[in-house]
Amino acid sequence: MGWAPRHCARTGPAAVRARLTAESARLSPLSVREAAKHL
Repeated sequence: MGWAPRHCARTGPAAVRARLTAESARLSPLSVREAAKHL
């Protein structure tokens, strides 16, 4: 799960941030950390 949002964060950080906020309760801490790496 983490690599796709991490890649998209370079071009659309607002969308990735919104998705992480909405889904953070369902995601593992590792997925959130990897997805937010480039935010």
